[in-house]
Amino acid sequence: MVASILRLRLANLANAIGHPRSGAARASVAIAVGLIMLAVIALVAIAAVVGPLAIDVRRSTIICIGSAVALGYWFLPLVFGADDGLDPRAFTYFGIPSRPLAGVLAIAGLISVPAVLAVLFSVVVTGMWADQGFGVMVVAVIGAILALGMAVLAARIASAIAADRADALATRNMLGLVALAVLALAAPVLGVLALVDWPAIGVTELRRWAVVLSWTPFGAPWSAPGDVAVGDGGLAVVRLLISVATIGVLWLVWERIVHRAVSSSVTVSEARSTDGIGVFAAFPATQTGAVAARSVVYWVRDPRYSVPPLLLPVIPIVLVAAFAVAGVPGEITVWLPVPLMCLVIGWLVHNDISTDGTAFWLHVVTGIRGRADRWGRAIVPLVLGVPVAIGGSIVAANIHGDLSIIWPLIALSICALLSGLGVASGVSARSPYPSVAPGDGAFAQPQQDGEGHAAHQGWTLLLAAIACLPTVLFIVLGVLRDPEWMLWATVSGFVVGLGVLFIGIESGARVVSRASPELLLFARSN
Repeated sequence: MVASILRLRLANLANAIGHPRSGAARASVAIAVGLIMLAVIALVAIAAVVGPLAIDVRRSTIICIGSAVALGYWFLPLVFGADDGLDPRAFTYFGIPSRPLAGVLAIAGLISVPAVLAVLFSVVVTGMWADQGFGVMVVAVIGAILALGMAVLAARIASAIAADRADALATRNMLGLVALAVLALAAPVLGVLALVDWPAIGVTELRRWAVVLSWTPFGAPWSAPGDVAVGDGGLAVVRLLISVATIGVLWLVWERIVHRAVSSSVTVSEARSTDGIGVFAAFPATQTGAVAARSVVYWVRDPRYSVPPLLLPVIPIVLVAAFAVAGVPGEITVWLPVPLMCLVIGWLVHNDISTDGTAFWLHVVTGIRGRADRWGRAIVPLVLGVPVAIGGSIVAANIHGDLSIIWPLIALSICALLSGLGVASGVSARSPYPSVAPGDGAFAQPQQDGEGHAAHQGWTLLLAAIACLPTVLFIVLGVLRDPEWMLWATVSGFVVGLGVLFIGIESGARVVSRASPELLLFARSN
């Protein structure tokens, strides 16, 4: 059985890599190659900068880079997981006991390009201790084997989870979201690393991170040989025990996954019984309440609505990191992340009628008033945005250390939220554009472009941002001249925001009431 599965694995891997449509397999290979190349480049660069690596520097460097590579093998399969032929569900009807099958599939996980590259990386790292004697090399080899075992088991578990959920559209979009977030964070992180004075500061930072990572499963096996090299054999034993315990836990999880996969027969899931009318019962029995309840369902279940807000936490991280790299003072940086998040939350409904598609007919045939339609769709962004505006502003002010800016920052955030929502409510009715079809991913592109949906999105955001300019002006005056201007910033933020919101909703409501058939025709055609 073992030989048969391993031969099958080799043939499957060769076919996957060689097949012209095996984009997932090629992506897995590219990711693994990229990880190893980055790790090797980092090792070489650090060695070139700091000179011959002292034992403590060598240890810290290996721990940090080894941990980064390990994290990739632990978590990247969740994002880029592909069907590699080792899905335990494929063996359901072969009658193989789950425990030996789990072991065979774990061993077969070594027959992959990422695993081979992990072995090569382990060999390179182990070789860095060659000058420290036989004992250190033995510990380095043991640590490398344990690290490889953890990487393989963790990758198998992550791949099984990704494969189990791959059929769910929401999960596919979540994985794409994770990938996008990682890419968005990469640039500022690399910028910060590029500005680090490695000879003066970088080594200290490496040591500090190494201390933390050495107590985690990601860094413990890489720390053990360094511990022995500095004469702390007892600590090295503890690191190895952490690695062994982690492998034990991962094995239990993997065995459980395999057992559940092979023991569960193919059954038809029973539909969950639902009492009442669900979320609709939480809203008043009015036209506005019905539209609001329907919007809640959309924001929860439709990836076109549910996925983009999950990317919002990336905004403050990217902004703060980018501005820190550029040397922008914290007095300026503190004002930007929360209002920008609020602006995006309000703006997300800027094409909601087109996003409805044929479902907009329900609004037409039931005679829902335009005002009810607009206000009902505004409920969810308000419920999401107001806590972000208030809570985010309080957190930002406390981090900055100046509590006097809380109310002006809240006002600016509320202004951004309401202005974005007001502009979106009016524009979505007056100027819809082709939307992503229902069932497509949140990051897909519409089949038709018209005047250019990117340009449409840009000028709607610009309009909302322009509405915030009076508040921004008062804040600038308050920072640069007289703090009393902050009172005017607070007042203007709420007044302007509410004004834009009401004007936008009323404007959109008139269009919806007057031109619902035309809007339905447009939505059906896209």
